[in-house]
Amino acid sequence: MAKKNGGSKNTKRNLRQLNAKKNISNAAKAQTVIKEAGKKPASQLQLFEIQRNLSARVDSSIMSTSAIARLLVKNGIITWDDYKESYKRMKEEMKFIRETTQEAIKHLGPKEASQEDIGSFIYEKAIAFGMDEGVLYGIFGVTKTKSRIIKPNQVKVIQPGK
Repeated sequence: MAKKNGGSKNTKRNLRQLNAKKNISNAAKAQTVIKEAGKKPASQLQLFEIQRNLSARVDSSIMSTSAIARLLVKNGIITWDDYKESYKRMKEEMKFIRETTQEAIKHLGPKEASQEDIGSFIYEKAIAFGMDEGVLYGIFGVTKTKSRIIKPNQVKVIQPGK
C-alpha cells in the first residue's frame, strides 16, 4: 500500500498563505505608485490624448443625431424648423433633469437615497413640468416607483365584526 503524504495539506496551506501575502504587498506597492503618479503633472501628450478621445465621442454623437435628423427631413416626417424647436425643448428638458437630480440628492440625502427613490422624485417633478412619459422612460430611464404602487392584494380589508 502506498503511504499517503501527511504534510501535503499543510504545505498547500502555507503556499496559499505566502501567495496571499505576496498579493497584498503587491497591491500596497501599486497603491503607493498610483498615489505618487497622481501628484505628478500630466504631460502634454496625455492631455492631448484625453482631448482627442472626448472630441471623437462628441463628434460621433453630433454626426449620429444629424444623420437621423437628415433622414427625418428627407422622408418628409418633420421640417428643419420642427427639428430646431424640438432640439431647444430637449435642451430645456435635459437641464431640468440635471437640476432635479441634484435637488433629489440634496432632499433625500446623498448616502440614504436609493436610485429608485431618486428616479421617483425626478418622475413626479418631470410630469408636473410637462414632460412626456415616453421621453422619461426611453431616454432618461426614469419610471414610477413600482414598490410604492399599492396593489389590490396588499390592501388589508377590515371586516366588520372582527
